[in-house]
This record gives sequence, structure tokens and C-alpha cells, in this order.
Amino acid sequence: MPIDPSTAFVSYAREDREFVLRLAKDLKAKGAKIWMDRLDIRLGQRWDTEVETAVEQCGCMVVVLSPAAVASEKVKNEFMVALDEGKVVIPALIRECRVPLQLRRLQYADFRADYDIGLTDLAASLCGEQQPNADTIALTEQQAPSVSEREKLRELERRAHEGDPAAMWQLGNVYEFDQKPSDKLQAMNWYRKSAEAGDTTGMYYLACIFDGSSNSDWNAEAVELYRKAAEAGIGGAAYFLGQKYELGNGVTQDLGEARKLYSSSRMDSAAEALKRVDSKLAEKRRQLAAIHAGYPRAFLESGLGHTHLLYADVISELRSSFAMIRHSHKIDYPDELK
Repeated sequence: MPIDPSTAFVSYAREDREFVLRLAKDLKAKGAKIWMDRLDIRLGQRWDTEVETAVEQCGCMVVVLSPAAVASEKVKNEFMVALDEGKVVIPALIRECRVPLQLRRLQYADFRADYDIGLTDLAASLCGEQQPNADTIALTEQQAPSVSEREKLRELERRAHEGDPAAMWQLGNVYEFDQKPSDKLQAMNWYRKSAEAGDTTGMYYLACIFDGSSNSDWNAEAVELYRKAAEAGIGGAAYFLGQKYELGNGVTQDLGEARKLYSSSRMDSAAEALKRVDSKLAEKRRQLAAIHAGYPRAFLESGLGHTHLLYADVISELRSSFAMIRHSHKIDYPDELK
């Protein structure tokens, strides 16, 4: 059955499923036309086909934003399709996160401080009372914040200056994402204060600032900050630390550790990352099998593009992953690796 074009498709990360189920039901109770996979896909229907059809037929999209959503390729693909087709896209900010560049100039519903206010604002837009359009949805750099926004900012600044670690990183978010132009120096200052106060979310945001920096000290600090935040259960930190181990960026490359971190992140995008790591591990196993068979020179002269490598280089490259692989395949170290 065709979907009413006035229906809003809800794009979200599965980690936020419980929140989004509540939101979708509350919006429907207020008269909004909502399409959500968990509520609208019937038994026996193909999940991927129904989602694709809904994205195409719904005339509006609500993107539920959180750290998990920002890291999700599925969510990004969905809102990029909607933007490319000129559909109305309404971000719903439920937790502090690094808002994707494509969504930063769109007016959003804010659920961070008060669920009921966010729900009322979003329902009003979806039900046509304040329907956004192409002319009004973009926030221009010249727009001044509303009185309520200024009051919220003053309250946030007061709490941050009084030593509230959560307010510190939230104020950092304001400087990094909401202020035009962005002030990353001030953002970093507040993220660092929050991190030094022991707030793991502050550590995560500070790590994101440091990550990929040409400053080797900052890059090394990003690794440790990601690690502490990941240990506290922040999925984004585990995911980005997994990337560093996969690529050997700031740490010694360790595919086994990368795999463990991706799995623990429990993010939608982790599935693709795990496939990529498993493919690399399979190639390591193949290389090890060639060495174990006693044909190192033949291996080096194969079509792998490593003819310039010495045998000792191959041994060094494979040593870190051999310990993990040999247990699952019940093989011993070749003499060269002992």
C-alpha cells in the first residue's frame, strides 16, 4: 500500500530504539503521521525493501541524533537520500553529539533538556502548525538566538563555571557546533576541563578534537582518552579507538584489538568495520599458511605486490596476529617465528 507523502520517516540508530519507539508512539498520539520500521513493517515483509520504499515515499524525515546515530552509515545514507531529493529533514537532538555537517544549518527539535518541549515542537511541525519549508528551515549565520536560548546558554555557563563537568562539555559543544564561526579553541578548553574533572563524555569529545592531529602528543592523548571513554561504555569511543588499531594510527596496528573494540561499540557501522577487519585477518591467515608450508620465497614472488619485501619483513608483519590465529587453527609456530 502506498505511503501518504505527508508521512515522516524516522531515521535512527538501533542503540536508540527504546527512545524512538516512545517518540514515535507519542507523535502518533498527537496526530502526526509517522513511519517507523518497528511499528510499520508487518510480519513476512522484507525489512530492507520496506525501509527503502518508505524512504522514497515519505515526504519528510525525522533524523534522531545521538553519538550512535552520527556513527551509523545507515542513518547517514537515509538522510542523504532525503536531502538529495529535496525533502524536509528535521533533526531531533536527543543527546550531545557531533552533528553531521549536512544537518548543522537545519532547525532542530531539542530533546536534551526537556522531552515534553521537544515533543511539542516536533509534533507542531509535523502536524502543519509550524511546517518548515526550504526558505525557513536553514538557520542563517545572522540569526540571533531566542530569549529562551540565551537563558539556556547563561544557565549552562553558570553551571560550567561552578564546576559541573557535564555542563563543561555541553558548553564546549556550543562553541564547536552552535556558534558561528566555530571556536574550537574554546571548545577544546571546556572539553579539557570536563575531562580533567573525570567526565568520560568530556574525554570523548576532547579525543575527537585531538584525533588525527599532526601533533603527535595530541594524537597519543586521543588514544588514551578514547580508551577511558570506551571503558566507561561510550560506544563512539570504542569505535574510533578500533579505527586507530585497524589502521595503526597512533598505536601499533592490532587487528584483533580492532575487532574487539568494534564489537564492543555495538554501533550500526560496526558491522561493516568487522567485515573489513575479518577480510584483513583472512589475508593474514593465508600469508601464514604460505609461510608454514615452507615456501616463503614463492610467497614473496606471488601476485601480492610484496616482491620488494625481505622474508624478515613478512615475519615482523605477521608476528602480532599469529598468536591469536594459531589457537583457532591448531597450528604451531614455524621455526622462523620461534
